[in-house]
Amino acid sequence: MVNDRENTFVNLLKQYTETESTLKHSKPKIDDIRKAGIYDAVTEVYKKLGGILDLFPCNVGKYDLSFDNHIVELDEEAHFNRYRIVTLDSSIYAQNKFFSAETYKLYCKDHEDFAIRHRSGGGFWTNSSTEKQFGKASKSRDFSRNGSPRWKQRAFYDFLKDLVPTLYDIPLIRISIYDEFESNDGIRISVNDILNNADEERFNLIYDEMNKRLC
Repeated sequence: MVNDRENTFVNLLKQYTETESTLKHSKPKIDDIRKAGIYDAVTEVYKKLGGILDLFPCNVGKYDLSFDNHIVELDEEAHFNRYRIVTLDSSIYAQNKFFSAETYKLYCKDHEDFAIRHRSGGGFWTNSSTEKQFGKASKSRDFSRNGSPRWKQRAFYDFLKDLVPTLYDIPLIRISIYDEFESNDGIRISVNDILNNADEERFNLIYDEMNKRLC
């Protein structure tokens, strides 16, 4: 996440809810994926993304925010592109209620151009570790061949995190900067605007939405 928005999100959320958990929620593991009977489905997604390893990588990063009974991920611009659509097409999302996969697909289609313009340079596009997982990168912004290994890795690791409710019965809520809400005065406002303006009054719209998804 962009640090300023992340810090704002965390600080405003603390005014509404409990502090972050000292517990460390489990991250997806290959053995647990096998036990859940979804190993083949996960492998299929990895291969559709152009994965070149025999065994898909499973080294996801830390969760954005962890509470005792749920996890929250805040997704900014780099998370919305054609590769994320590949993961969101998985049948695994059929039972997901903690965010809308269909809405996320629309965000990917509508906002990929921003990611191409502003999130396709240097380490945003590729690095040595991602090329070991997805092959050599094309030139920046070139999707005619192999495209961006880093974009593919981000999409795949987001997908793995989305398995947490299935694997460990812990809700994982995704809040997108592109999510919009209608305030009491009838104004449509995005998560991005709320966070960029550190809008304490309207942050309750985000908090209320999180609670709805947990019900």
